[in-house]
Amino acid sequence: MFEEMELNRMCYELIEAKEAKRGKQFDFIIKTKADVVLLQNVVSPLKLPNNPHVPYGETWTSESISCHNEHIFECPRDQCRPYFMLSEIFTSSLCQKDATSSIPSSKPTVPYSLPTAPPKMSHHWYVLQRYGASPTARCSSGTESTACCGSVRQMGWEYALAKGNSTHGIIQLDRYSP
Repeated sequence: MFEEMELNRMCYELIEAKEAKRGKQFDFIIKTKADVVLLQNVVSPLKLPNNPHVPYGETWTSESISCHNEHIFECPRDQCRPYFMLSEIFTSSLCQKDATSSIPSSKPTVPYSLPTAPPKMSHHWYVLQRYGASPTARCSSGTESTACCGSVRQMGWEYALAKGNSTHGIIQLDRYSP
């Protein structure tokens, strides 16, 4: 779990370094797993509502929960930090058991406490908390509300995960569609 968060953080820091070198931020960032195969043209994030987006479908848990997807995450550039810098809420010296502030959506600047994620939920639950979801909301698949998803929205990207190896090539595509 923490390794994934740290890899996302390192990726984000490389993006920031590239932006500093070019003197301009990117308009948006799309993070995908390396084995994602897009099965349709993707709508330009510049034409989407100004929210982070995940595809409908694959969830981060054994349950079907709204707005949870570890395969693809798209965000307008100014809204990417909560996702890519998730590890900071677990490692900051400002994370204190008895603090009264909730999970920060940006870089921690005041003491805060981390609630325990609900049963069967992974660290990705904290992503939605950083985007304003209610910590007590339990939302079934297909529900898209601020309480369930914060500002994250779902979209109908059809894609597959390629499974195989370099000897035999792609031997299976697990398809995900809206």
